[in-house]
Amino acid sequence: SSSSVWRPEPGWPTPPLAPTPPPIDSSLAPVSASALSSDALAALDACDAFDPALGGLSSVAGFAFVADLAKAVPYGLDANSPKALEGGAGWIVQFHGERPQVRTGQSWIDEMCVYSHGEPAFVATGPVRDLKSGQFVRGYWPERPTLSLPPLQL
Repeated sequence: SSSSVWRPEPGWPTPPLAPTPPPIDSSLAPVSASALSSDALAALDACDAFDPALGGLSSVAGFAFVADLAKAVPYGLDANSPKALEGGAGWIVQFHGERPQVRTGQSWIDEMCVYSHGEPAFVATGPVRDLKSGQFVRGYWPERPTLSLPPLQL
């Protein structure tokens, strides 16, 4: 049904365990889900954070406004990430768990979404699974973050 949460197919390999999260960046302001600004709401909505089939807000591991996205590398974005290259201010959503990216034919583990200039950009920051075969095409985290985003306060 449309209200069920997406899950990998039975028999597909289990994703590798995520590395231990680094310390939270205390320079970023925590955000409360009960007091979202219109910008924060737009970012979460554009990044599909409210989609119950993808786990809803409980799938958000970290969320923050970042004044200069070009300096977002410590959170696990690499320098080639779209939006990070554009610089400027924006919101970053760090998800936990596996989320399908149907347009790419993949599912991404612990992906990030960068929302800036009114547009979301999804970034595969962890393992990547092929949705046809169920196999991992990348079974590791290519970038090791040195800082975590503050958790979204539910």
